[in-house]
Amino acid sequence: MASRHGVRDWVSSRPPRSLFQSSDVPGSLGSVNTALSRMATDPSGPITRVRNGLYWVKPTSSRFGFGRPDSVAAALSIAGPGAGPSGWSASQMLGLTTQVPAVVTIATLGRPPKGFKDIHFVTRANLDRRDLNPVEVATLEVLRDFPLHTDVGTSLDDVRRHFIDFVNSGDADPDCLIRVARKEHHAGARANLDKIFATASM
Repeated sequence: MASRHGVRDWVSSRPPRSLFQSSDVPGSLGSVNTALSRMATDPSGPITRVRNGLYWVKPTSSRFGFGRPDSVAAALSIAGPGAGPSGWSASQMLGLTTQVPAVVTIATLGRPPKGFKDIHFVTRANLDRRDLNPVEVATLEVLRDFPLHTDVGTSLDDVRRHFIDFVNSGDADPDCLIRVARKEHHAGARANLDKIFATASM
């Protein structure tokens, strides 16, 4: 069983502006939820409740206030494995557009989470997407819709080049993306993957 001080110590070890779920905290769920609820309702407490079971660690206070948790990060945290940006949101993550979408779109597996008024969810059926991180999902979503949701003049070579930048930084795994994309039901995603990745050396 986690004590109130034990939960507070765990929260204190989290980096500022990070998100966590109550199930991440060691201890019995009842005592953890009680401790987190007390901290979240305290205006001077270290966390903000984003939604049921999801909390945001406040940054160090400043004259501009604490700020607010990023809604996209919160949506991805709740949506779970295999979730990532879609549409213009995917192109923006990959650096393929300078446009800021009016509504953020997130691709998710299974039933989309509720309670996000400023985020649109689309459902995908390829369960192997659980192995992808948000960058890899964004790449797959761009390939799925290409050339939609990209700036005029954007080519598949541009998609590949930007993806390779993430590979070189350690934020994406080309072998994982290729394996999962082979099982996509969308023919366009598979065809575009073949055009730029199948015979290319990573």
